[in-house]
Amino acid sequence: MGLTSPLILIQARRGSTRLPNKVLADIGGQSMIRRVYRRAERIWPGAWVIVVCPANDELAFSHTMLTWPHPGPPEDVLSRYLRWGTAPIVRLTADCPLLDPGVSRLVLTEFYAQPAPWYVGATEAEGLDGLDTEVFSPDAIAWAAQYTQGAEREHVTRAMRRDPRARRVTLPGTPRLDWSIDTLDDLKWVREVYRQCAACADGTPHHMNARGSIGGPRWQLCLDLHHRPEGDLVECQAADLLMQKTEPPACGGYDGWAT
Repeated sequence: MGLTSPLILIQARRGSTRLPNKVLADIGGQSMIRRVYRRAERIWPGAWVIVVCPANDELAFSHTMLTWPHPGPPEDVLSRYLRWGTAPIVRLTADCPLLDPGVSRLVLTEFYAQPAPWYVGATEAEGLDGLDTEVFSPDAIAWAAQYTQGAEREHVTRAMRRDPRARRVTLPGTPRLDWSIDTLDDLKWVREVYRQCAACADGTPHHMNARGSIGGPRWQLCLDLHHRPEGDLVECQAADLLMQKTEPPACGGYDGWAT
């Protein structure tokens, strides 16, 4: 595979300590991981989407998704990625049911734009908790596997992010998001988001003004909130709920969407 054929890997396991089996929790009639999987399929045409998981979780995930079970220790997450070190890897996590395919596409596009692509990420560290997307090269994962030891192997990209070759996507002026699902209260919240807004439930690109999402490349988060299905704008019915899990600055100065 060449640089134009990324692999989109969703990291998943059932053994969450704070909320066990959360990735299998029902959200509007589908499991959380299935919701993430459907959104991931929209990131890059033709890319494979694969759930990487511990071997003992394979049956839980394999019914409607392409999975790759790894026989190694569950805490050695980094080793699950080595099998796929032949193409750029898009790393997602299964606890982000509000993942925005447009934001993920932006991160991947920024990766390709680098003269020597290594690592590009938009994660909780950049204020995008719940839209987390990381892209790294085969060289980067091989390097990380060689130089990452012990407990750090559970975090996969921590060493890559410290390397001077790493690049991070930041969206200036946006509030910090807290949209990943870690607790029972988080799960109740996202279920209500899905219940209130059909576009949120459908995964319509929204929330971020990234390429492919509402607003084009202006890169300013607007929680006024609207969705953009196929060109027309529709109001987000869960805007108040989404605002509950953001931190200032809030969106201001709306003067029309960029194209």
